[in-house]
Amino acid sequence: MYILGGTELEPFYCLIEGGKNGWLFQEIKDLFYYMQILQQESLDMPRRVTDSIRLSELPDLVRTCGFYPTEFELENMMLDIKYRNFYETGKISEEINFIDFVKLFCNHKPAYGYSQDNLEKSLPDSGNNYKHI
Repeated sequence: MYILGGTELEPFYCLIEGGKNGWLFQEIKDLFYYMQILQQESLDMPRRVTDSIRLSELPDLVRTCGFYPTEFELENMMLDIKYRNFYETGKISEEINFIDFVKLFCNHKPAYGYSQDNLEKSLPDSGNNYKHI
């Protein structure tokens, strides 16, 4: 089954709206590399694009990609990455690469997104009618 699933991100393309060539995957890729540039903003030297970002950037990147996890869910995601290779290396990871980010995003985001009813229920009721917005 592992061989049939494909390598690297092949099994995950079907979990992203539009697949590999869809708008969401391209947006995730662009945002990931944009986040790399942002974390090097204070450097005076030429910027160096690598294949990873700091783990502290993960919450902003996940939210920018359209998934709004709770703080508990974010903590679980960050612990997943921090201790992913701990038993092999004995070190805690402080960075996440693009492939691992896509896998993490697909594995933790809601399968069916957010419904209009859930969004309306999460807004405070201040007497406004949000259904007409």
